[in-house]
Amino acid sequence: MVLPFYALFPVFGLILTFIIFGEIPTLIMVTGGIIVILSVFMLQKIR
Repeated sequence: MVLPFYALFPVFGLILTFIIFGEIPTLIMVTGGIIVILSVFMLQKIR
């Protein structure tokens, strides 16, 4: 139950660095975040 939440920590970090520091994420960072979000969604859908 907790693993999907921990898997989203890098995505939260990416969003917070954009909001707090104004850092623009690269295409590779955005692609990685999308892959993580989709994998968490698929894991939840299977259960």
